[in-house]
Amino acid sequence: MTRRDFLKTASAATLSALSAGFPRQVFAEGDGEEKITPAADTVIILWMAGGMAHTETFDPKRYTAFEPGLKPDQVLSNLPAN
Repeated sequence: MTRRDFLKTASAATLSALSAGFPRQVFAEGDGEEKITPAADTVIILWMAGGMAHTETFDPKRYTAFEPGLKPDQVLSNLPAN
């Protein structure tokens, strides 16, 4: 499956769901149907702000802690090895 085929399929599915009126049923008020009420007490947030680059996972370099005035050519890695 090519990327273009995937986009065609995804857009067709989205348009068919929108034309079928699904969002209107979910957000409608007073249609005689039971309205969905949220019941969650907590929310889980996944903060995935990156990590080691793929080049560092297979060939780790010496960790260099950041210091003001540090020249870029002196930095080999900015992540400590675990």
